[in-house]
Amino acid sequence: MRYLLRKLFAATLLCLALPCIATPQPRDGTDLWMAPEESGWGLNLFHQGATMFAALFVYGNDGRPRWYTASNLELVPAPGDRPVVYSGALVESTGPALGSPFDPSRVTRRRVGTMSVELGSEGSNGVFRRYADVNYDVDGVRVYKHTYPFSFVAMGLTGSYTGYIANPSGTRDPLNMNIVLNGGSFAMSSTGSINGSCTYSGQQTPNGSLFNVHGTFSCNNNTSGLFDLFDVDVTRNGFTAGVYQNGLPWTDLAAQRTSSNIRGDGYTTDLWLAPNESGWGLNIIEQGDTLFGTLFVYDNAGQSHWYSASNLDYEQCAPADAPQDCYGRYRGAVVESTGPYFGTSFNAATVQRRQVGSMSIDFIGNDTAYLTYTINGVSLSRMELRRFGFRTNPLAGSYSGHMNAMNGNSDRGVMTGPMTIEISDSGDSIVMTTNQSGRTCTMRGGTRFQYGRQVMASGSYDCGAGTIGNLLLFDVYPTNSGFTGAFELNGYPIGRIEAVRVTPH
Repeated sequence: MRYLLRKLFAATLLCLALPCIATPQPRDGTDLWMAPEESGWGLNLFHQGATMFAALFVYGNDGRPRWYTASNLELVPAPGDRPVVYSGALVESTGPALGSPFDPSRVTRRRVGTMSVELGSEGSNGVFRRYADVNYDVDGVRVYKHTYPFSFVAMGLTGSYTGYIANPSGTRDPLNMNIVLNGGSFAMSSTGSINGSCTYSGQQTPNGSLFNVHGTFSCNNNTSGLFDLFDVDVTRNGFTAGVYQNGLPWTDLAAQRTSSNIRGDGYTTDLWLAPNESGWGLNIIEQGDTLFGTLFVYDNAGQSHWYSASNLDYEQCAPADAPQDCYGRYRGAVVESTGPYFGTSFNAATVQRRQVGSMSIDFIGNDTAYLTYTINGVSLSRMELRRFGFRTNPLAGSYSGHMNAMNGNSDRGVMTGPMTIEISDSGDSIVMTTNQSGRTCTMRGGTRFQYGRQVMASGSYDCGAGTIGNLLLFDVYPTNSGFTGAFELNGYPIGRIEAVRVTPH
């Protein structure tokens, strides 16, 4: 928990930077998006609340890499499950050259046009794929692209879980699950109060940083047929997903992992910036044991310039220099690309790639990474980066879920197991009330902090009968289906929490 607790004092100031009212995103756009047959350019989207931060990586009319940002793409509401649209200003930046002392006052930003992104899904027969229709203009040059999330390494899910499902009619059911995902082949056994014991088998379909599963199921209450898991979002502490069975209305699922951690849970995916150096950064998308990093900086003329590291592989932190809370080190080659002007038809055959150096990233604690690179002879050693939180990821709502002690830990008198959960979230504080068979626990006075897309909150809890103390929620990751996270009691790591949303979408 080092590097995390020391930031609680900043939570009050954080709400000045983060708009404190938001809604759960109807579709999560966080990913690296590319157009088929146009390998060589891309769009990074990071989604928090009802806002997306977009970084567009293309080529100027001289063929050199150029990037543009849209830091405030706001949701344009649409009813039902229709595609949703985000729109906002597109900006070009100039700044200090790579390798020179970085002075944020030298960064200039100029609005060059607008960008809109429509998120939706397409497909049939249980095979669905997310898409993003991207429209943008730069100084009057208009571009349209139909893009898909880039899948480069299969996500993992193998393990045991406890969770909840809930549907719009108010049905909810706790589940215990055992999942094996091997080479795209999916198998799950589950037990619940509604369908009893069930078995599921199917095939994983990669969908960028998410994935889908389509297959068949059979339960001992004589129900069977087809099922789909869609938008399966693996997190550090579990996963969330949507569920269809036999074409019935969707059901939400949230589950916490009760077995050991898995690698490649997407935890490092975020936009990472250097404190006090606004104007450059590093996009990271994690899949499996691999990171795809895109570094956006400036060339010797002060123009925007980007480099990619598409194969940063995981290794354990070296014992000699690794603190206890080092989550891993990733290393790989850095590549510079040149290609066709974004205002013309894109010919992937003309893209040229050249290795210009190497990069390593150490992840420490919850919110800190150290970046080291050598690019064209310019070196940077252990630059501290932090996740960028730009909009509140809200937790407010009604849920069914579990709080469970892990690894033999004592629950210290706090209610665990299946429960209902009510959360109010003002953006700078959280009140959470849990209820289990009439017994309640309440956390209030909570200080809220957001690191990237993850949420942390601390406050006092009271479960009655003298059971009081301090509760810390951390690594809480909200999605449209619910959330997963972890918790401490009185400074002692205890276990995990997961909850499925029962508030109407």
